[in-house]
Amino acid sequence: MVSHEKREEKMKKYTRLTFITSAMMMLSTQAIFAQTTTDEKSSEVTTSEVTTVAPTTQEETTTTTTEQVRTRRKREVSNEETQTKEVEKSTYTGFVTRDGVTYYHINKVPITRQWKQVDQKWYYFDEEGKMLKNTTFDGYAFDHEGVMGTNQWMTIQGERYYVTESGKYLKDAWKQFDGKWYYFDRAGRMQKNTLVNGYLMGDNGALVTNRWVTFNQKWYYAQEDGKAVQNAWKQINGKWYMFHQDGTMYANEFNWNYYHKASGEMADDEWVFDTTYNSWFYIKPGGTYARNEWKGTFYLKSGGYMAKSEFIYDSNYKATYYLEETGKYASDKWMQLNGKWYHFQKAGEMDKNKWVGSYYVKDDGTMADKEWIFDKGYNNWFYIQEGGLYVHNKWLELNQEWYFFKNDGQMAQREWVGDYYLKADGKIAKNQMIYDQKYGSSYYLESDGRYAKNKWVKVGQYWYYFLSNGKVARQQWIDGKYYVFDNGKMATGKHIIDHYEYVFDDNGNVLSKKAVDIGWVEKNGKRYFYNGASQRLGDEHTKKVMDVSEHQGHISNWESIIRENGIDAVIVRIGYTGAEDKHLANNIRELNRLGVPYGIYLYTYASNDEDGVKDANLTLELIKRYNIKPTYPIYYDIEDWRYENGSKVAPTDTATWVKIWKAYQNTMAKAGYTNVRIYSYQYLLQNRLNHPDILNYVDWVAAYTPQLRYQLPYSQPSCGWQYTSTEYVKGLGLVDMSVWFGR
Repeated sequence: MVSHEKREEKMKKYTRLTFITSAMMMLSTQAIFAQTTTDEKSSEVTTSEVTTVAPTTQEETTTTTTEQVRTRRKREVSNEETQTKEVEKSTYTGFVTRDGVTYYHINKVPITRQWKQVDQKWYYFDEEGKMLKNTTFDGYAFDHEGVMGTNQWMTIQGERYYVTESGKYLKDAWKQFDGKWYYFDRAGRMQKNTLVNGYLMGDNGALVTNRWVTFNQKWYYAQEDGKAVQNAWKQINGKWYMFHQDGTMYANEFNWNYYHKASGEMADDEWVFDTTYNSWFYIKPGGTYARNEWKGTFYLKSGGYMAKSEFIYDSNYKATYYLEETGKYASDKWMQLNGKWYHFQKAGEMDKNKWVGSYYVKDDGTMADKEWIFDKGYNNWFYIQEGGLYVHNKWLELNQEWYFFKNDGQMAQREWVGDYYLKADGKIAKNQMIYDQKYGSSYYLESDGRYAKNKWVKVGQYWYYFLSNGKVARQQWIDGKYYVFDNGKMATGKHIIDHYEYVFDDNGNVLSKKAVDIGWVEKNGKRYFYNGASQRLGDEHTKKVMDVSEHQGHISNWESIIRENGIDAVIVRIGYTGAEDKHLANNIRELNRLGVPYGIYLYTYASNDEDGVKDANLTLELIKRYNIKPTYPIYYDIEDWRYENGSKVAPTDTATWVKIWKAYQNTMAKAGYTNVRIYSYQYLLQNRLNHPDILNYVDWVAAYTPQLRYQLPYSQPSCGWQYTSTEYVKGLGLVDMSVWFGR
């Protein structure tokens, strides 16, 4: 127990309690007494005079006037006020009980979160100053008067505890009393009518041996050492019993291939009726039940129960049968069962997923009728009309949606039929924009299902222009006055286009235009980079560096992309924690072939330093596999990641990220790779990653702002700023782009 300071001096304790009672109708008055309380600072406190009122008869009470009662009440109020003032002048130390709650005051102030020893007894007072009673706290138990127990059994809120000499009650421990063993759980509660690590505890809490035990309407058997028979057979008095993993006896239930009757005995060479399955079973000699086999005129199904007036599946023949009322299977005929038609072959097998003459029977064996069916052989949908014939070579309206079925009955999907587009679900597209991968363009299908052409269409909040062939216009001027971006949206607001700053109104009209130096600008035959504030960064030697991953898809035109967009170098994602980037092999092969400078990066989902080692090993494995020879650094991409389902998130403390980075860096260094750096974005670097052991290795930072205001303590001769994730690259689309200095 934690030691507690005892008070240096004992206070003189007196209790002043003054009650003044008034004579009331039909009530007897009682004697009132008062006892004064003093402290060491005042040797005496004057109390109100105690008045004893003799009992009165009923007649006297009846004659008491209202004025007398009022006078007496005034005198009582005056006395109470006098007593209150005297108490406030005094300093009280001791127990105080209010509303059934006990406190301990020192100089009128209740102690909180403290132990207190009074008359050799220990008490504890919580954060509100309340004495703990009939409860446990920090391994100690307190009785209903708040006294901490020692060397005794205690019942707290219906649970039994044993408190040791130190005051701590036993927890997660065995204890022998009078030759009997008891167990106390991690909360200190004595266990009874339960299993403890396989041992059976009786209704009095004592360990049971060599007999049957029942609780919770379940039977158990305790062995000589007190352990219950668990997940095992046991022969008792010449009969076999089986017990579950939790020690309960099997009864009226199956035990794998065996069945145990109500008494728990194993059934042998007999029929049994099981109420759970509401069926008869046959138990063969030796105790196992018959299944997937015929027994006389009865068929015992895979679960062992007897089939009758129902479908059964025979695994030996891998077929479904119907057992008629007589027990014989249906043969070479159609049968209507529960309003559905089925067809059975001569040997009894039910047909399914096939055409039977002009009819189609589905996976469940029922004949298709006025419904959709999916034929795996054609990998497409058909519509079966009423009567069983499929629709072919015609349009059909179903549930207010139009579909087209080709000559062989297959539903048209993801394709054009005239001016109409049939979506993946076969429906005509209407009032929506679709993307056709075959033509590499978006189209807009109007309310009648035809594609829009030579017109503007507002989709959601944006305007798009569709050309004569229906394709959406991209990155071009329309009628010389409106501009549409690569995604087809009409420009509004302020934008930089070909080194001009345009201001468009909400209708796309140009309000103003002025030349600006933003982005990559050529002057006097040299190329420079200007930030969003038109400030030139670096000189003509700054590099235009693009980073790519599987999100850009398979890139087959690397040479033209590099040449036509003035790309100086590429940073290639090799993968992420535990996985390789899908297009890594192609990207590295092409960059090596073309001699384009490149670096690599791995996106991490690491949670600890062990993950950091795994990330490094994956990096080394991929470098070796694809003959990667980076001229730019190897980057460890650290971001605030989160799984899509939210089940796991990135570490939030700096220390963990330092350990992860050190583990990755050291593993790479041991393999001979020292040009290993960190990529991240400025907010994370200013907060969670703000540590010298990390910042000293950061030389590539993302900040999609007009200016890079965050100054890193770079120790490297070169550094990169990823200034956008939406730079248009001809032949590829929108990508992440960086400007590099010092290369």
